[in-house]
Amino acid sequence: MVGTASTLLNIRLLVRQLTGNPSPFQLSDSDIDFYVNTFFTQALPAELKTFSLRVNYEFWTQPNVDTYSYDKTAFTNFENPIYVDGYQIIWTQWEQEFYGYYPKLDTIDNFLSAGNGTTGPYSFSLNSTPVLQNTVNIFADPGSGTNMVMIDDGNGNLINSITGGAGSGTIDYLTGAGTVTFPSAVPSGSNISGTWYSYVAGRPLMCLFFDDQFIFRPVPNRVYRVSVVANQNPTQLIANGDSPTINQWWRYIAFGASLYVFQQRRDIEQYNQFYPLFLKEQNLVIYRTLQQQKDQRTRTIYTDQLNGSYNYLNNWYTNP
Repeated sequence: MVGTASTLLNIRLLVRQLTGNPSPFQLSDSDIDFYVNTFFTQALPAELKTFSLRVNYEFWTQPNVDTYSYDKTAFTNFENPIYVDGYQIIWTQWEQEFYGYYPKLDTIDNFLSAGNGTTGPYSFSLNSTPVLQNTVNIFADPGSGTNMVMIDDGNGNLINSITGGAGSGTIDYLTGAGTVTFPSAVPSGSNISGTWYSYVAGRPLMCLFFDDQFIFRPVPNRVYRVSVVANQNPTQLIANGDSPTINQWWRYIAFGASLYVFQQRRDIEQYNQFYPLFLKEQNLVIYRTLQQQKDQRTRTIYTDQLNGSYNYLNNWYTNP
């Protein structure tokens, strides 16, 4: 081995020793790096939830925006509890529970404007505001019996519900004022109608984590700091001197990458021979987390009752 044991250079050397491929002509460095980083950034965080990969993930809400995405390559999952400006709020991953508390009921207006025999533009004003992004639908019958539907794109634009179709428009989410041009002419006197979701903004009290997005209710009325525990993905090892998050992991990574080599070559005998050694290295890695957690019992819904501690969620609805 060369220099510091935990570097990518030494991980490669160990993979060569374990797989019996001392020459780059048998197994190239680029192939080894592929197996190493596939295991390190995908398999390791999926198999082990180590204390060293848990971080506080923070982001900030924006006024009148309810849905927030994140970098899916950076994190594997998020864990309850979640806090908004330091207040613990309700966390759920079930739509039926979230929308049971906060039903997503559309406001309907059967007459926003009247057709004049052209495609537009037509001006209109929604009578219940503010309006939630990605919930506006403006439609009209061109006389063929099939309604033309224009939807908002979340950025204040109205677009044809058929991707790439003609038509355009705008919508102001705060005032409800908008204009729309349809892909075909609207017959004179034909009604132009709409549906949308209006809301009362406030400090969020509940979060739905669904489809890799955070959705808040009430819709935030200002900037709030959101904090939640996240399990992050490790960063790839690129340069010879790069080391994993914890130096101890280097042998575990080498054994994991070696199993990929055996698997790729369909060498089942070698795979089965090395798998118990891989599990031993895995146990050594997880031992660090077990040592960190050994003095604290697993939390349940009864933990606070036994400890006599204060449970904020029992009182969340009484705090302003």
